[in-house]
Amino acid sequence: MKILKQKQVLAVACHEIKGQLSSFTYWTIILWPLLIAAIFERSGNIHLDLSTSNHLNLNLFWGNFLPIFIFMVSLSYVSIMANSVAADKTSKISEMLLAMVDAKEQLIGKISATYCLMLLHMTIYAGLIYIYERVTHGFIVQTIIRNTSPVFFVYIVLDAAVALFMALVWATEIASYVTDESQVAVAIIPVMLLIGTGTAVSFLFNAPHYFDAGISVMRVYANVVLAFPPIGSLLMPTLLANQNVGYGEAYLNIVIQLVIIAWLLKQSVRQYRFGLLSSKKANPFLAVLSHENTGNSKENKR
Repeated sequence: MKILKQKQVLAVACHEIKGQLSSFTYWTIILWPLLIAAIFERSGNIHLDLSTSNHLNLNLFWGNFLPIFIFMVSLSYVSIMANSVAADKTSKISEMLLAMVDAKEQLIGKISATYCLMLLHMTIYAGLIYIYERVTHGFIVQTIIRNTSPVFFVYIVLDAAVALFMALVWATEIASYVTDESQVAVAIIPVMLLIGTGTAVSFLFNAPHYFDAGISVMRVYANVVLAFPPIGSLLMPTLLANQNVGYGEAYLNIVIQLVIIAWLLKQSVRQYRFGLLSSKKANPFLAVLSHENTGNSKENKR
């Protein structure tokens, strides 16, 4: 693969950010969770026992919250990414862009823009939570932060970033084969089924002492399975929160996932390039699985 052209990546990212900030969809994914939170807060029926004397509840909270958080973030931004790629493809903009910007720069630029949008999203939430707790003299978020290790927070950020990256790459790859905007859901559903399955399974792992101390067949098997992204990004935080694995094991899992992602990204760029130029009317997901972008295709030689 050619060396990444940073100026082109920046240009694509800026174009994508500008487009999303002016779209209704982006602001909707920010507002609807706030509406749900306001309804729960208004009902007064939700109470979290996260007192400093109850670390078990805090561990279970993280074990349940993190997979749901990763799932919801992935669902929101995978939808945005798939719609963006499909809109460029169906309007023929992607073909013109390929004449100026290679598929690799387009793919990395769009993903970089998504991370910037998500950072803005989380910053808005953090600011609103801070204001809410100051006004209501709340203590829940303060208690969570005070009783959670900074190393764990660093891991959460890295883990969520890895999971989202893989979800975006797959969604973009499939969406590049969309020939009609009605097919966008087909690009989203396979990715979300995989992440949704990992989220559901993570609840089964959300218990202290799930693994026995030392090396066991189940522990070795789980680590092999969790090495494949984004499965590890969904299940490992739950295991770490409940102290079933250590930080060394958790961070090693991220490193292994990044190595796998680097290899998958190389394949995905070729698929993305071929998909943008393909006009074949077929199921986008099946088109990706068929591996139509063989080494003999002219598009892959560009």
